[in-house]
Amino acid sequence: MDLDGLTKVQILLFALCNHPDESPDLDPIPPEERTWGGLDYWAYWCSDMLAPPLASTVSSVMALGFTARETIPIVFFGFLICSVVITLTGKMGMNSNNIHP
Repeated sequence: MDLDGLTKVQILLFALCNHPDESPDLDPIPPEERTWGGLDYWAYWCSDMLAPPLASTVSSVMALGFTARETIPIVFFGFLICSVVITLTGKMGMNSNNIHP
């Protein structure tokens, strides 16, 4: 490929994205080596939901005037919406073998 006329950043990005052999950690995992199931994804999502930044999210919602009983479903459905978007984005990248969807 002719790299004339490209900026230094474009050349760097081209070099990073077109040499997957340089970093096998970034290669997609072959389907036969994928071992995570539904329970694994659920456990990972729950561990992320129980991380310390959750306190910031909960306190921000409660600062808006919601009670604790109202805050729990708000935060739960917020995490659910985000997890669907993140999962679909990852699925698209996995199906297209593109690590940068």
